[in-house]
Amino acid sequence: MHARVLLKHAGLRYSKSYEVAEFLYFISYFVGRMVGLNWLGYYLFTCESADIIFKLVCAIGLLQSYLNLWRMYPIVKRRFKEMNER
Repeated sequence: MHARVLLKHAGLRYSKSYEVAEFLYFISYFVGRMVGLNWLGYYLFTCESADIIFKLVCAIGLLQSYLNLWRMYPIVKRRFKEMNER
């Protein structure tokens, strides 16, 4: 994420390096949130000794991640369209 910001401030917004940094960010976000957080959610929801507050916080985190991915989808789709037009 920081590489994207640095490249944007350096005036390289429409460069290949910016696109690579952006897609690496999207991929790492997807893997980290969808794989890691789902695994943690499964562990917490099936653990009988886990407190209800932990389960609630994990459920909110999962919902937030799904919402952000839903918002990211049009951005990724637009980026692919821009790349194909060039």
